[in-house]
Amino acid sequence: MGHLRHFLGFAKDHISLLNHRLNQRYKPGSDFPLKTTLYLSGGAWTVVVQNMSGTGLGVLVDPPAPLAVGQSARVGLELDRHHLDIRARIAHLQPRDDGVLAGMELKFDDFRTQKTYLELLHPVVIGQSLHPVNVHLVAQDEPGFIKQLYQGQSDFSLLVRREDAAGEPLHSVEFRMSDYSWRVSRPPDAPPGWTPPPATSDEPKPEPIYDSAGGLHFEVHDLFRWIAFNLSGAVPDDVRAMVHPGGD
Repeated sequence: MGHLRHFLGFAKDHISLLNHRLNQRYKPGSDFPLKTTLYLSGGAWTVVVQNMSGTGLGVLVDPPAPLAVGQSARVGLELDRHHLDIRARIAHLQPRDDGVLAGMELKFDDFRTQKTYLELLHPVVIGQSLHPVNVHLVAQDEPGFIKQLYQGQSDFSLLVRREDAAGEPLHSVEFRMSDYSWRVSRPPDAPPGWTPPPATSDEPKPEPIYDSAGGLHFEVHDLFRWIAFNLSGAVPDDVRAMVHPGGD
């Protein structure tokens, strides 16, 4: 991992400010393809991330794992072709019907590891931060469409276009950030109420990214795709289905 560093621009002297903002816990989308492994002295366990913050993880562990508060561990995170390994300590344990929720305090050995982890966390934060903009503040300057806008952290926005007709069928969804946009549209001949077929892979099927800055096309493609897995509950279900068929 770490290939988003030029785009996200986490500077070392800004990390403390970022951590203050990221200390709250964020829940990844249920289909976010983050694979997590907890390494203990007794072996390795595949776990499910329940929440993330700038300094820790909450993971659901099967009961047979030998868990103890204060125990040292390592956490392996895999997202697509990227892998990150972080030292950790079990800060607290909470028994649940489906396992044990272990609060993991992350120990970053160097700035590069910390920065890379924040790059992994950021799509979750951006997606979960989205909130609707008052419709009266959205310029309705495209005849035949009603536009809805959602804004989030890091200057990220989601623009929804609905046809100005009965039922207001969803026409397109556009992600915008910096000098980049990523758009998914309903086919012109699709009937009202159309939704995409179930996804055949982990990737949504957007139109190409429009790049007016240059040089970061593939980095932004990954970032936008990961955000699509983590959209907040404020985003309507039909919008979520269009950018991520078969998602939450």
